[in-house]
Amino acid sequence: NLIASSYYSEIGNNALAEKRAQSSIERNTPGAYDVMGDICMDKYSTDTASAKKQTDLDQGESYYEQGTDKDKKDAKAILGLARVQYMRNDFEGALTFAKKSIKYDPNVKNAYVLLANIMNGIQPDSKEKQAEYTRIRIDALEHALALDETDTYLKFYLGINYGNNGDCDKAVEYLKKTMNYPGIPKQELETAKKIL
Repeated sequence: NLIASSYYSEIGNNALAEKRAQSSIERNTPGAYDVMGDICMDKYSTDTASAKKQTDLDQGESYYEQGTDKDKKDAKAILGLARVQYMRNDFEGALTFAKKSIKYDPNVKNAYVLLANIMNGIQPDSKEKQAEYTRIRIDALEHALALDETDTYLKFYLGINYGNNGDCDKAVEYLKKTMNYPGIPKQELETAKKIL
């Protein structure tokens, strides 16, 4: 049922995905709460009404919490909680959950990508903190790239962060390979051109 739920979620049939995930929850299948939380987060991404988006976040959070109630070290549910906090702009809460998720499963690319994004949301109060946050983003993106060496977006954003960190050689190495990749936002391309 969980495999079917994931499939239906991927093709955008949330009703069938929810039905299969709910069936898995009733059968006490490990990971069922995580999948249901992911479905709520998928709905959050597509719903347009802010009240509906808030409901999606609340439901996702509830399912992820139920997942961690069943298994305190459920890295996927903990990562889901990090996503919920990130979407709520609670970057400190998101950071706590992201680090905990990585502690329990250090082989999840999306955990490192989320960690880098969280660090973008935390406002440094000094140049030293800004440099520290950039180093954390670079480290997180390098970990993610080690898990998926084909991800062009990771390479691009590594180039941007290396440029922000003053490491021009690394910035050029990554940006030259990725500048013409389709889908890079125009504003980000402008930043990359300034670095180059």
